[in-house]
Amino acid sequence: MTGNLIIMWKYPEKPFCLKGFLIQFSKSGRFDDFETIVFDTKSINNFYILPKTAQGWYRIRALDFFDMEIVGPYSVPKLFQH
Repeated sequence: MTGNLIIMWKYPEKPFCLKGFLIQFSKSGRFDDFETIVFDTKSINNFYILPKTAQGWYRIRALDFFDMEIVGPYSVPKLFQH
C-alpha cells in the first residue's frame, strides 16, 4: 500500500458534457464541514488518485463541461482510515 487514496464513484446520470469532478474532505463527516480539496480533476474517469490523504470523510460531485452548473448530487461520503 502506497498510502494513496483512490476514489471511485459511478455517478447516477449519463456522462453528458462532464468536465471532471469536485472532491471534498471533512474530518468529522458533518454535512456543513466539508471543504473542497480538488476543484476539478480535469478527467471524467470513474477514478482519481489523491497524492496526499488524511483520515476522514471524502465525497465527490460531477462538474459540467461548460461551467454552467454542478451536475448531479454529491456522492455518499466515505470514511477513509489509515
